Amino acid sequence: MVASRPIRDAGVVLVTETKLMTETLRQAMEGCPAVADKVSVRAPKGRVPHIIVHNVPVGKYATRDKEERWIRRLRKGNTLPEGDISVRFGRKAKNGTEDWILALAPEVSKGIPKQGRLNHGFSSLRYREFLEPTRCFKCQRFGHMKSQCPDLAGPDYCTKCTGRHLPKDCKAKRPTCRNCAEYNSKTGARNPTSHTVRDQKCGTYLRVRDHLVLMTQYGPDTK
Repeated sequence: MVASRPIRDAGVVLVTETKLMTETLRQAMEGCPAVADKVSVRAPKGRVPHIIVHNVPVGKYATRDKEERWIRRLRKGNTLPEGDISVRFGRKAKNGTEDWILALAPEVSKGIPKQGRLNHGFSSLRYREFLEPTRCFKCQRFGHMKSQCPDLAGPDYCTKCTGRHLPKDCKAKRPTCRNCAEYNSKTGARNPTSHTVRDQKCGTYLRVRDHLVLMTQYGPDTK
């Protein structure tokens, strides 16, 4: 087993190096009289495909009703197959537009155009696959959300330095990434640490994201 983390309903996700190891672990737990009647074991659900659509003119689509109309037009303009499409959230972009993150049913994801653009009415919108590591806004580490943080009772960690305080109270003259500093301490590496934990060029963030890409492409038994 290479990793574990808590989830809802008193559950635990266990990550193994290979599918064979996963099956061996499952059989051992289900065949053990001490735990067989106390736990249930199942494989996690597959990842829901997400894309990010750039520069959506949100002024025209501010309500949920108009979002649904926008999705219908998107489906019609690209002849997308039947299946769920939903707007998860938006990010501010340039010139008063937003980048929208869409969740797609697998059959819809397979049917979207491959050239990186989607037709919408008389316009064409750029898109790409959206792979973003889960980040905890309390401890700033990757792999879980704030509600699942094992350090939920303690103070928040700063996004600018390694201290436990709100970013607005930070007195550090230079940023220090907590994740990269801890990685260097554990491995002896000398990766740059003079950036915030939310920096898109953060070495730890890039390693986690690249691993997520591999998991998506080759399956959960990828090392």
